[in-house]
Amino acid sequence: MKRFWMFVLLVAGSLAVLTAPAVVMADDENGGDTLESLREDMNTALGTQASRMSDIEKQLGIKLMGDIRIRYAFKSQLNNSADKQGTISDQSYGRYRVRFGATKQFGDFLAGFRLTTAPGGNPNTENNTFDTSFDNPTIGIDQAYISWVPSLLNKNWKVVVGKMPNPVVNTPISWDPDIVPEGALIEANYGDMKIRGTWWELQNVTNYASESQIVAPGSLATPDTGLNKDEYMDNVQLDYLFKFDTDTNALLTLGYEYIPYATSLAGGTIGFYTNAPTQALGGNKGLVGNGNIWDYGKVLPDFQVGEAILSFNHKVSGVPFKWTFHFTDNFDSFNVPNYSNATIATNTAAQNAAAKKADGYTTESNQYAFYAGVNIGTIVNPGDFAGLLAVAYIEPNATMAWLTDDDPSFTNRQYLKESLSYGLASGVNLVATAWQIERVYYGANVGVTPGASLGGGSNDPYFVNYLDAVASF
Repeated sequence: MKRFWMFVLLVAGSLAVLTAPAVVMADDENGGDTLESLREDMNTALGTQASRMSDIEKQLGIKLMGDIRIRYAFKSQLNNSADKQGTISDQSYGRYRVRFGATKQFGDFLAGFRLTTAPGGNPNTENNTFDTSFDNPTIGIDQAYISWVPSLLNKNWKVVVGKMPNPVVNTPISWDPDIVPEGALIEANYGDMKIRGTWWELQNVTNYASESQIVAPGSLATPDTGLNKDEYMDNVQLDYLFKFDTDTNALLTLGYEYIPYATSLAGGTIGFYTNAPTQALGGNKGLVGNGNIWDYGKVLPDFQVGEAILSFNHKVSGVPFKWTFHFTDNFDSFNVPNYSNATIATNTAAQNAAAKKADGYTTESNQYAFYAGVNIGTIVNPGDFAGLLAVAYIEPNATMAWLTDDDPSFTNRQYLKESLSYGLASGVNLVATAWQIERVYYGANVGVTPGASLGGGSNDPYFVNYLDAVASF
């Protein structure tokens, strides 16, 4: 019992110090203790903040982690194209994100969770905007998982179930860093080689009772043979690490992604050629929504994406460099806008070809995505700098749109990204990031009156800029 009360006092004292305002007050007129002196006395009694946190972790047998990010965002767009309409207004706003979690080891098992600010349950963002009339944000479960690394297999195998940190090798063209997948992972290590397989559930579709609820009545879409089957994603990746010296190595990753039954999730009605794709199957939360993929009266039946990722690490004068190259190919993509349907059946082949050219379509399948970037430096101590320079190209059907990084606006985008980080203090960094974004295909706006909204009707370059202060613990 005595030990219990000592622990309670320890936690209470630690929380009091951690939440005390960082204000230095002068001695009062009666010679009483100042807030600063009281805090110094408490710090002396409990030790440094790091040691207090360590004591809490030892008492509970857990490891705590989290971060706080304060963001200023500024977005703008040029309006120089011939179809411009009105003035595209700039947008600026403040945002914040808070994440807090813990892990605990149980022999060969590890359990972990993380809580985060969660606006509307949107998996693509954990930001809250400073425009909600002082409303308190909702808190969501960001991670909840159990992993098992069996000693009897020399810890060469790992199994994870639950809502887990993303275990696959990825870049922004394949995964939004805010998305936390749900399902199961099995991974095996063999020296410098690693192979992993994942099964993640995306959406339960067993509540559909008939084809009419899946394929729009009167459409030409072929009914899905996977009627009433859950939507899921399978991933398989093979890694091999090439070691050249202590500072130089290369990681090669080959992967395959499979998402079946996409037809059953598309819905919608067949339109004419103005239904050119802006994104693959839906909005930011599910697979059902706008931006459906139509091709000659059909939708994309499923996704089978092959990928290759090469990461090369080395140092120049002690400064670390990391080069990353990523290529994906959706083998099942066949989306060319249908310029020969009944709406414009009188068009000749030459007219159809001219329309496609005018819309900017240069490939027949819209299936590819590319990423190339270099990270320079790392932040270890206050005053350190680190930077990133990257380019990306994502065709509309290369991947499920909502999976890709939503900061450069999902798919059908090509962009240049720059980022510069500076260490303000131990665990606190200042990060400036900028994107210059353009559509790959302008066909998304054929027949649509150009508007004055950011990222809207104009095909002119679109700019997204962030300034972040990030504190991690």
